Amino acid sequence: MSEHVFITNKARVKMILDHLIECHDAFLEAHPEIGPLDDFMAVHNFHVVFVLSLERDFMLSTKLQLFVREMALETFRRALESKPAFRQGKEKQK
Repeated sequence: MSEHVFITNKARVKMILDHLIECHDAFLEAHPEIGPLDDFMAVHNFHVVFVLSLERDFMLSTKLQLFVREMALETFRRALESKPAFRQGKEKQK
Protein backbone atom coordinates (compact mmCIF):
# COMPACT_ATOMS: atom_id res chain seq x y z
CA MET A 1 0.00 0.00 0.00
CA SER A 2 2.61 2.58 1.05
CA GLU A 3 6.01 3.05 2.63
CA HIS A 4 4.41 4.87 5.59
CA VAL A 5 4.25 3.01 8.88
CA PHE A 6 2.09 4.05 11.81
CA ILE A 7 2.46 2.55 15.27
CA THR A 8 -0.53 2.81 17.57
CA ASN A 9 -0.88 2.23 21.27
CA LYS A 10 -3.28 -0.75 21.36
CA ALA A 11 -4.41 -0.04 24.92
CA ARG A 12 -5.30 3.56 24.04
CA VAL A 13 -7.05 2.49 20.85
CA LYS A 14 -9.13 -0.04 22.80
CA MET A 15 -9.93 2.57 25.48
CA ILE A 16 -11.13 5.07 22.85
CA LEU A 17 -13.11 2.42 20.97
CA ASP A 18 -14.77 1.14 24.14
CA HIS A 19 -15.77 4.70 25.04
CA LEU A 20 -17.16 5.41 21.57
CA ILE A 21 -19.17 2.18 21.64
CA GLU A 22 -20.50 3.02 25.11
CA CYS A 23 -21.56 6.52 23.97
CA HIS A 24 -23.13 5.14 20.80
CA ASP A 25 -25.07 2.48 22.71
CA ALA A 26 -26.29 5.03 25.26
CA PHE A 27 -27.41 7.36 22.48
CA LEU A 28 -29.37 4.57 20.76
CA GLU A 29 -30.99 3.57 24.06
CA ALA A 30 -32.09 7.18 24.56
CA HIS A 31 -33.43 7.37 20.99
CA PRO A 32 -35.25 4.09 20.21
CA GLU A 33 -36.88 5.72 17.18
CA ILE A 34 -33.57 5.59 15.30
CA GLY A 35 -33.51 2.72 12.83
CA PRO A 36 -30.51 0.66 11.78
CA LEU A 37 -30.10 2.33 8.37
CA ASP A 38 -30.07 5.84 9.81
CA ASP A 39 -27.64 4.64 12.46
CA PHE A 40 -25.41 2.99 9.85
CA MET A 41 -25.25 6.13 7.73
CA ALA A 42 -24.54 8.37 10.72
CA VAL A 43 -21.67 6.18 11.89
CA HIS A 44 -20.35 5.90 8.33
CA ASN A 45 -20.53 9.67 7.88
CA PHE A 46 -18.74 10.17 11.22
CA HIS A 47 -15.87 8.03 9.93
CA VAL A 48 -15.68 10.09 6.73
CA VAL A 49 -15.75 13.38 8.65
CA PHE A 50 -13.03 12.08 10.96
CA VAL A 51 -10.74 11.13 8.07
CA LEU A 52 -11.30 14.50 6.38
CA SER A 53 -10.62 16.32 9.66
CA LEU A 54 -7.28 14.50 9.96
CA GLU A 55 -6.34 15.79 6.53
CA ARG A 56 -7.34 19.35 7.45
CA ASP A 57 -6.05 19.50 11.03
CA PHE A 58 -2.65 18.04 10.22
CA MET A 59 -2.38 19.78 6.84
CA LEU A 60 -1.34 16.52 5.20
CA SER A 61 0.31 16.55 1.82
CA THR A 62 -1.71 15.17 -1.07
CA LYS A 63 0.38 11.98 -0.91
CA LEU A 64 -0.38 11.51 2.80
CA GLN A 65 -4.06 12.35 2.28
CA LEU A 66 -4.30 9.56 -0.28
CA PHE A 67 -2.47 7.20 2.06
CA VAL A 68 -4.84 7.96 4.96
CA ARG A 69 -7.85 7.40 2.69
CA GLU A 70 -6.39 4.12 1.37
CA MET A 71 -5.65 3.01 4.92
CA ALA A 72 -9.21 3.82 6.03
CA LEU A 73 -10.66 1.82 3.13
CA GLU A 74 -8.27 -1.09 3.55
CA THR A 75 -8.67 -1.46 7.31
CA PHE A 76 -12.47 -1.25 6.95
CA ARG A 77 -12.41 -3.92 4.21
CA ARG A 78 -10.13 -6.22 6.20
CA ALA A 79 -12.22 -5.86 9.35
CA LEU A 80 -15.40 -6.81 7.50
CA GLU A 81 -13.80 -9.67 5.60
CA SER A 82 -12.47 -11.17 8.83
CA LYS A 83 -16.00 -11.64 10.17
CA PRO A 84 -17.68 -15.01 9.46
CA ALA A 85 -21.00 -13.52 8.26
CA PHE A 86 -19.20 -11.58 5.53
CA ARG A 87 -17.32 -14.65 4.34
CA GLN A 88 -20.50 -16.72 4.33
CA GLY A 89 -22.30 -14.06 2.30
CA LYS A 90 -19.39 -13.91 -0.13
CA GLU A 91 -19.45 -17.69 -0.56
CA LYS A 92 -23.18 -17.60 -1.35
CA GLN A 93 -22.52 -15.08 -4.14
CA LYS A 94 -20.14 -17.45 -5.97
